[in-house]
Amino acid sequence: MQFSRQAIIKRARKQLAAPTTTVAICLLGLLGGIVAALFIVVFRFAIDQSAYLVGNVTHWQQPLPTFSRFALPVGAALALFVLFKLSRAKRVRLGIPYVIHRMKQQYGMLPWRSTVNQFFGGIIALAAGFSVGREGPAVHLGAAASTWLGYHIDTPKNAVRTLAACGIAAAIAASFNTPLAAMVLVMEVVLREYKVHIFIPVMLAAVAGSIITDQIFGPATELTLLKGQELPESQFGFVILLGISVGIIGVLFKKLMLDVMNTVKDTAMLTRLLFAGLITAFLAVIIPTSLGPGLSTIQQVVQFQDQQAVLLTLLLAKLVASAIALGMGTPGGLIGAAFGVGAAVAALFVNILVQYQLIGAEHLDSYILLGMAGILAACIHAPMAALLAIVELSGSVEIIVPAMLVIVPAYLISSQLFRSKSVFIAQL
Repeated sequence: MQFSRQAIIKRARKQLAAPTTTVAICLLGLLGGIVAALFIVVFRFAIDQSAYLVGNVTHWQQPLPTFSRFALPVGAALALFVLFKLSRAKRVRLGIPYVIHRMKQQYGMLPWRSTVNQFFGGIIALAAGFSVGREGPAVHLGAAASTWLGYHIDTPKNAVRTLAACGIAAAIAASFNTPLAAMVLVMEVVLREYKVHIFIPVMLAAVAGSIITDQIFGPATELTLLKGQELPESQFGFVILLGISVGIIGVLFKKLMLDVMNTVKDTAMLTRLLFAGLITAFLAVIIPTSLGPGLSTIQQVVQFQDQQAVLLTLLLAKLVASAIALGMGTPGGLIGAAFGVGAAVAALFVNILVQYQLIGAEHLDSYILLGMAGILAACIHAPMAALLAIVELSGSVEIIVPAMLVIVPAYLISSQLFRSKSVFIAQL
């Protein structure tokens, strides 16, 4: 019996080590995806409950009292400093760039200290209203959860790397209910290659993440309020112009964030975090709608769609708040922040066109979705993931062709005209 068990283990390890799609790696990827998705469910619950504890019961759609708008970001900055100090980590490295680095150097395995920092730091930052996204912490936590499983069952190193990819896909799917975009984002952004023997287990993990989040949180996404409509071909010229606009804004957003990061790289941690908290707090006092994670911007631009000055102010506030928060090291994600900026750009773009009676206001939802797709492609250089994310988040297949017309110029302006790298690669 002992011999038989050892033989089975040896055969399973051999299957896991082989660069082929085996039953063993598929089952392991599915299990890793389930573990990662459950971890993200706990993370999302913790964010929601923390938001209620600080008095945010409307998900940033109603302004908090002035004192709360100032105290929350500053208090969160101090809490983050205490957290990072208590963890005794030599360097605080978090989010998608760090996961990409660990995929290349350590097969995706992440230190437990950085995972603790990411979990609690992400909760603090998002609950306090920093203008960041939750996908950065989700990717980090998903990779950590799935590779923890691989480490404890002593899987081969290349199987651990596949497990990390599965955990990331499941985490993104569990965060946004977008399994297809999650798969492609793993291939385009994290692995930067397509391999069938990795793709199949990643697919299973993404499905597991989507099913789990669907059962617990329901099928709705943050963008279900937006109803993408099929745009007439007569507007395709405006669509391309929007792509050019969000491409330029995307490059500006990346440059601003990276310039902040390079400027403060030798600055003490407490100074950086406090500065991010104070800037966010001052903006929140002056412009209440600037407080909140990136995706909260979408409902705000819909609410103020006919107020050009408000839209312009919101766009500038989100640009500055997101770039400062991310550049200073706040533990959040760039994708959610970019979505907020893209939505504001698109709403302002539509407002101008409506003012000159070039299009009708009924197309606002479609243009917001297009702006989000374009700026994502410009920032992370993942055009397919940008397209699929918008289609899945909105549930609108009618948006596919216009989205392509936005993504292509936005991507080319970023990568060719400005010679700009993916923001995640530039951070490595």
